[in-house]
Amino acid sequence: MPYEEKEMFYEGTKEADFYKKALERSRKFREEYEKKKRSISPEEMPWENAPQGKIKHVVNEEIDTVECCLDMYLQEIPAGASQESIVTWPRRSSLFLRGRAMTSTGTPSSPWM
Repeated sequence: MPYEEKEMFYEGTKEADFYKKALERSRKFREEYEKKKRSISPEEMPWENAPQGKIKHVVNEEIDTVECCLDMYLQEIPAGASQESIVTWPRRSSLFLRGRAMTSTGTPSSPWM
């Protein structure tokens, strides 16, 4: 029989307020977002002795800035050291500010000044 599923539409007695809760979370997020910093000074960027070496966090969700989806940091790589122990995230970019990068085979690439 066509449209017989419409009879099952009204079955069940459970109720929820999922949408109401989502709207409330969104409202709170927007209020908190307005209070967050838009930029921070270098003194507010924390250093961390991480497993891959010394890094300075520029953007991180725990720094309490408006950017809550990125993780950006500067990494100090001593001369002759490598980045082999770094956990590789799905999307990661590297920018060398000074020094010379090495390929994974140990061949030097272009110098960066």
